[in-house]
Amino acid sequence: MFYTYSLLALNSSTIEQIKAEHPVLFLFVVTFAIIAIATPGYVLYAIYKATKRRT
Repeated sequence: MFYTYSLLALNSSTIEQIKAEHPVLFLFVVTFAIIAIATPGYVLYAIYKATKRRT
């Protein structure tokens, strides 16, 4: 389901349509995207800090 919406998001008019018709869903997709981008960076940073502390 999320994959379908990310494909639709390539079309900016579709983004406006989703935002108008399903604001909660749009907010969820944006939040999910932010989490998906931020989490790997945070995990890598945590691993980096842990390995640096050990040496």
